Amino acid sequence: MAKCTEDFYGLSLLYQADSLKELIPQDGIDITIPSRDVLSINIYDSAEIDDDVVLKYSSLNNNWGEFIQGYVHLDKTIKRLIKFNISKGTLEQEHSIYRFDLFRSYLESGNPFSILGQLCKFLNSGTCVFEFQEDHITSFVTSTFHFHGKGKKIIQTSSEKSTYERNRRIDKASFLCSSSQFKGSLLPDDIFPVASENIFLKQYFDKLSTLYSLCFLLDYTHTEQDCLLFKLNGFKSIAGKWSLNKEVDANTTKIINQIYTWVYNGGDIDDKILIIRNILSLNIDASSLVLHSNTFDAILSNYKIYQKENVRQYLDLRNNIVKDIQNYQDSILRAIDNFEDNFKKISITLLSFFFISIILSILSFSLSSNQHIPDAVILCCIAISIVSLLYYDKEKKWLNERIEHLETRFKSNRKYYEDLLGEEELVSFFKDNNETAKEGKYRDKRIKEFSNLWRVSSLVILSFLIVILVVNHIQPLQEIFNLLKNLIKY
Repeated sequence: MAKCTEDFYGLSLLYQADSLKELIPQDGIDITIPSRDVLSINIYDSAEIDDDVVLKYSSLNNNWGEFIQGYVHLDKTIKRLIKFNISKGTLEQEHSIYRFDLFRSYLESGNPFSILGQLCKFLNSGTCVFEFQEDHITSFVTSTFHFHGKGKKIIQTSSEKSTYERNRRIDKASFLCSSSQFKGSLLPDDIFPVASENIFLKQYFDKLSTLYSLCFLLDYTHTEQDCLLFKLNGFKSIAGKWSLNKEVDANTTKIINQIYTWVYNGGDIDDKILIIRNILSLNIDASSLVLHSNTFDAILSNYKIYQKENVRQYLDLRNNIVKDIQNYQDSILRAIDNFEDNFKKISITLLSFFFISIILSILSFSLSSNQHIPDAVILCCIAISIVSLLYYDKEKKWLNERIEHLETRFKSNRKYYEDLLGEEELVSFFKDNNETAKEGKYRDKRIKEFSNLWRVSSLVILSFLIVILVVNHIQPLQEIFNLLKNLIKY
């Protein structure tokens, strides 16, 4: 007699045998398992599981030698229970599947939405890998979950959804759809089959993705006693009850997945949901969840008609984007203009004061014996040059903060337009209108040129003034130096 089960978290094998030799040969068994998992073996004193355990092994305690020694002296003629249990590690990216036949039975007997809840717990920052410990089991891949044999390389799929994108879709679906079956941050995209050699897992995940996608599309979805209750309000109001034990039609799976991807990959989701509910209400069999083969084409046709009816709003939206870009560019250019104007003002002030002082000093040469520019004048010019450099630092910092503020506001507006137009169209729009990139290069060039001019001019004037100050006092400095030299000699 054997009672064996396996799920995402563990494997349990319970055997009742007349002779332990049938299960454990004299030379022992292969206990090699991945280090992330923990193997335990319990041998009971009789054929009852409530009886005492006479011999234990745990890979956590690494007592295999002690276990074998105890096993050698054990009476092997008594009918006993032996239980093998493997606790699977769940903190790593990779997880084990030991007996695919048992794991398959677990999936087939479980509620599909409960399985989705279990898969949600394995979502992490990367791809989740379920590693078959049996070499003959074929692989299966979704964008997030990979099932394959030991040592196989992870197949690169589409880029994973960001936390922002996941939250955006879940929040939008929660607003538009009343469902008790949303599973954390799990999306239908995570379970769409990408590559498959495993027929069972392909069919099973097709069913999971179809049922979960319906939660993101229909007005109401709820489970009750292994049945999916749903409501759909379109051109017709439809309410249905579908057994979760049934298989989903393959054509329906394809259409539902196409519809979900189309709805949530951009554009006005509210308008798209309204259209798909109208068309679904005319093309779905509530008792079997079977859709007419041209359902998705009908949705696209109706959406094109809807877009033509709203073409003026669409053009106004594109014009608003152009105006927003222009305002963004003009605001940055005005900030740069202010930066340049401030440079011109302080440069004119510094040069005017300097040249007026020079002229007044020259005029004073003829009235006095002093042939030098007064120190007070030079020190004042030096002070103005230092103030100019400090003012430059303040203005440059303010300019950078202003540009950063404008860029943040522009990105916020872009997110808003992305929700309305869709990511692909918005990216295409900015690609076609590459003036933004040209403006960016132009403004960076202007900022760099005036920054260099401001700093260099201030430093040149400051250096010139310091040289004049030294020259004015070169004779007294030489006298002091000679005096010190004579004192040293004596």
